[in-house]
Amino acid sequence: MGSRLLKTLEAEAMRQGIACLFVEASIMAKDFFIAKGFTILNEQTVSLRGEHFINYALSKKVTL
Repeated sequence: MGSRLLKTLEAEAMRQGIACLFVEASIMAKDFFIAKGFTILNEQTVSLRGEHFINYALSKKVTL
């Protein structure tokens, strides 16, 4: 399901002339995005209601 959604999003980005996609992904989702061609920009620590979470900023160039 996630692969189909991402493929649709990439097609729409190309249609609109968007050259780069950006996502902030959880530890669990990081490997999915890497497998789909995203590159890690950096690891981040996010605080929410006193808890600290690690997530990742990733990007992917969309082929026009």
